[in-house]
Amino acid sequence: MDIRGPETQSTGSDVLTAPVTGRVASTPATGRMKGAKALLALSSVIVALVAIELLFRVFALSLPLSLAPFLQEDVKILSQSSKRETIPHDYIAILGDSYAAGVGDWYHEAVRQNPFGNPPFQSTHVIHDVTGRDVVSLGTPGGASFDGYVYRPLTRLNMLRSRGYAIEDPATVIVYVYEGNDFRDNMRFLGRYWREADAFTAANMVALFERLISGETPQDEGLLASIKQADLTTRLYIAKIPWVAYRSIGAAEEASTTIGDADERVDLRVGGRHIRPPTRLMAPPMMYNDELLDRTLLVFQESLRYVMRRLGAAKFLTVYIPSPLVSYELDGPSVKIGRPDGAGRRYAMSELLGRSDDLCNRVLAVAGSVGSEFLDLRPRMRREAREHAVHGPGDWGHFNRIGYETMGRTIAERLEHAGESSACAALGR
Repeated sequence: MDIRGPETQSTGSDVLTAPVTGRVASTPATGRMKGAKALLALSSVIVALVAIELLFRVFALSLPLSLAPFLQEDVKILSQSSKRETIPHDYIAILGDSYAAGVGDWYHEAVRQNPFGNPPFQSTHVIHDVTGRDVVSLGTPGGASFDGYVYRPLTRLNMLRSRGYAIEDPATVIVYVYEGNDFRDNMRFLGRYWREADAFTAANMVALFERLISGETPQDEGLLASIKQADLTTRLYIAKIPWVAYRSIGAAEEASTTIGDADERVDLRVGGRHIRPPTRLMAPPMMYNDELLDRTLLVFQESLRYVMRRLGAAKFLTVYIPSPLVSYELDGPSVKIGRPDGAGRRYAMSELLGRSDDLCNRVLAVAGSVGSEFLDLRPRMRREAREHAVHGPGDWGHFNRIGYETMGRTIAERLEHAGESSACAALGR
């Protein structure tokens, strides 16, 4: 009888000897098993992404508004409830910054009151209800004229088409121009991209646009920005989640700052009562001279002209939106304005209204030169603001529900009277 020690194993006919090491020796079968598990994991991810894509195509209009921040910017268009079907037809497109995106208290109220629904929250819904037409926002919060009118809207439409959605170009385009920060955003755009050696001409501005669109001059710099703008990242729905979390942290830190009485906040007269917002309010850019205004207006002009060429079959309407300080009657002869436009001095209301008149007329001239119709929203907003606050109470930089409803109805009325001549009101007289 054979006596076998602990280092031998019997197979019934053969004896295999191997050192005891505490590890299982790697075999080809083990490698194949690991490969199969990796393939299974990858396949599961792919199947999940395909399922999300298919579910989105079916249930886009049923997605809760609270999920909108987690959607990629192009597919977010399809979930908007200011249209009859997922894919809009013969539609109105809204271009611009945060006002075009519907930022403000009405949005937060809609999410809070109906967290599982897709309720109205901005001017697109009002225009849709009044006109019966599909209305889509292509707005970009914080974007300069090039971003809000050209780069982001055209990129998003092209991305949707590359996903297989047969979305047509808009039949009507409404361009929002906000006097509160659009001109400052254009100056920041020039500071970032304009080459000082270039003559300041329309041709060179268009050449800059072409470099940005082609990627020769990158829109975003740095590793994080490159990852965010990568084609794969923008195509995967789940990739938006980390950026939403990052943005939310930054917004919470910004909201944590408080403004004391030393900032001499403004008092407004609304409906026979006095309202004091918790911060200084935005005004037209008061620190820019004519040369700087001409530069920022050239960015606006060539952005509008560029998108009109790309969407040549569409009818265009340019809407001039007042800043909060221009929207109200003040309870006092002068006021300090919100940063960063304020210089620490006080401005008479006549100065604010005069600058607003000047900018409105400049925008009107640009719109006329490129063939866009025009609407001065300031008189209607000021009439409404005599009785009701059209901003706040939480966000005094954007319209609330009353403000957006007034804006939407006014635009819808102007669309019904297309072809009529327009002018800017003389508020500073």
